[in-house]
Formats: sequence, structure tokens, C-alpha cells
Amino acid sequence: MAVILIVDDESVIRVFLKRLFSLKGHTVCLAKDGDEAADFAREHDFQIALIELRLYRQYDGVEVFRMLKRLRPQATYIIMTGGTGEQDVRDVLSKEGALHCFKKPFDIPALLAHVETILNPETAP
Repeated sequence: MAVILIVDDESVIRVFLKRLFSLKGHTVCLAKDGDEAADFAREHDFQIALIELRLYRQYDGVEVFRMLKRLRPQATYIIMTGGTGEQDVRDVLSKEGALHCFKKPFDIPALLAHVETILNPETAP
């Protein structure tokens, strides 16, 4: 199973995603901001990071993505957003290596399937 890092300033989202992925057998680590995410990435490896685009602390989601990508370039990055009108930002992040963007509210089966495809590409449809 994988180690998944969730970076979101909303505790409800963090807890929900932790439960969701933990039920699938993954180890889930939580960060409420860029500082916590970077601290975790400096000390621990992870396979996937889900990062909220609109973080309301010192760093926004773009900065957190870039920081984590420098620290753990081998990881897969998924962007999450509840906002609209962010297509330009998502396009830039996609060019920089973010694999996908999921809009809130999540399509749970699609999110789970996407993560499983990342982890097990040989079983992808």
C-alpha cells in the first residue's frame, strides 16, 4: 500500500480523505499548510500528494506543489480545488507535473479509481 500526503487547510477535508484512503489500506499523513507539508516531505517518503490549490496560510497550493516537487520529485501530485476560474493555474501545474485536478465536491469513485491507477498502472482499464 501507499503513503499518501493530504495538504488542505480544511480539517473536514483532511479527515474525510484520511478515512477514505485508510479504508483502502493506505497510510495517510495530513498537513494543514505548506510548512507542515514540507516538514513531512523532508523526513518521509510518499507516493502521492493531494494538494488544495487555495490554501489560506503562508503558502498557496501552487507554492506548496513546487516545494514538494523539489523535495520529492518521484511522487505523484494531484491538485484539489473548490474554486472556479482557475483553469490557467491548473494548466501551468499540469505542465509542471501535477497529474490531475479534482474539483470539490469530489467524485469519490473517480478519485479512488485515479489513485489506484497511479499505484497499479498495470491493472488500469
